Amino acid sequence: MNRGFITWLGICFLLAAPVTQVLSNELVTDLSTSEVAIQANFDGETVLLFGAFETSRKNASPDIVVILRGPNEGLKVRRKDKTFGLWVNTESLAISSTPSYYAVAASRALADIASPATRQEMGIGLDYVPIELASAHEDTDLFLEGLIRNKQSRDLYSENPSGVKIIGNRLFRTEIALPPGVPMGSYDAQIILFDDGKALSIQNNTIIVGIAGFEHLLHRLAHQLPILYGLIGVLIAIFFGWMATVLFRRRS
Repeated sequence: MNRGFITWLGICFLLAAPVTQVLSNELVTDLSTSEVAIQANFDGETVLLFGAFETSRKNASPDIVVILRGPNEGLKVRRKDKTFGLWVNTESLAISSTPSYYAVAASRALADIASPATRQEMGIGLDYVPIELASAHEDTDLFLEGLIRNKQSRDLYSENPSGVKIIGNRLFRTEIALPPGVPMGSYDAQIILFDDGKALSIQNNTIIVGIAGFEHLLHRLAHQLPILYGLIGVLIAIFFGWMATVLFRRRS
């Protein structure tokens, strides 16, 4: 189904909803899809988030911040130094938990929406990605900067201060891209309504990113029945080896 049609269908539904309902909830949100299927030809996916909001304060100037977080992962960040003319790993920083994917979109610059203390507390923006360290290091900030640069270069971390479009001071929409090679798992889409630097309402949605089709069957076999998966691999190798022998003999 066309993404634009889904957007306007959702907007029409929100406009048709009673005003009192929006006022009581302050924020109503939805997604274009709750599942992203990864197949062999997967070249990325764009997820559309949209909704309606309302504030009770007169002359309000509301803002919307959208955060899409992937499943947490543990990893080790290494630093390379030149030793005897060769670049080798010398030091490392162990990280026990960090989002495998992290994208932020907002209606304007994050510094104009909320204070640094609020952004740090809520984990909003690349300066405040929720990262838990497994060990300490005197150059922790340098390692974390390197981690974020690396994630950005692979389109796994992003921050877009103009990514949320507000329509009529009541509706909003944004699109967030999931690149090829995006980690699988459960993604948390958090939509926050701000006004005058305060978070008025938060809505959470879930997106499942997983393998589909024949690749899904192979993935399940490899992880749930590894012995059977190995036997099938051996049988396939024997079969193609036998076929190659037969063809070679016919040609000779």
